[in-house]
Amino acid sequence: MAEGTGCDGDVANSGKIVLAADTLFDLNSARVKPEGVKMLQELVARMSGLNVDVVMATGYTDETGPADFNQALSERRAAAVKNIMVREGVPADKIQTEGKGPANPVVTCTEGQSKAEFIACLAPNRRTVVEVVGSRAE
Repeated sequence: MAEGTGCDGDVANSGKIVLAADTLFDLNSARVKPEGVKMLQELVARMSGLNVDVVMATGYTDETGPADFNQALSERRAAAVKNIMVREGVPADKIQTEGKGPANPVVTCTEGQSKAEFIACLAPNRRTVVEVVGSRAE
């Protein structure tokens, strides 16, 4: 999924890419799934020809679980995304990571459903956002 300005199928001057946790990570995991690796490879390919100033990978969790666990998990998710991007050729010194735990949720779910339904409802909050800032090479 892509959101924000400058992301119209090609990474432009500034683009924000939201990588959904159901594609990237299992619940309570920072191991990137094969589908997530493919998404990151496609992102790096779209970045070719771009003079990258900075890439910011920000990891998030849902609201379940202890705050310290969620903070650490969000940091590990951002680091996992960075590691794959570095492996795909993005210079490590261009990528910054940050974990924000359950901050900035994109959905709010009620607990009037089964535990499995509640966890599934919260999936959009378990995400990694990748922002690429740069300019097209002339």
